[in-house]
Amino acid sequence: MIPPEASLLRVYLNANERWHGMPLYRALVERARALHLAGASVFGVELSYGAHRRLHDVASEYTSYDIPVVIEVVDAPERVAALVDELGGMV
Repeated sequence: MIPPEASLLRVYLNANERWHGMPLYRALVERARALHLAGASVFGVELSYGAHRRLHDVASEYTSYDIPVVIEVVDAPERVAALVDELGGMV
């Protein structure tokens, strides 16, 4: 259950990033689950650009390794902070 005073952690990663042989986004969500946080979701990005201002369009670049994913984790502020402390070596 999401507490009334919740914090949202949003992490942007490339879909190809890995942590001990598994996708990093999956490792992050599994860590949040192991810590019993209220919820976590991974979203694929359809269209984006970053520092180099180059558009990344999933429809035309489906084989690209630069396709981003967004992970959102929500829970009480102190529980989200505990997850952030544990993720330091992962991201």
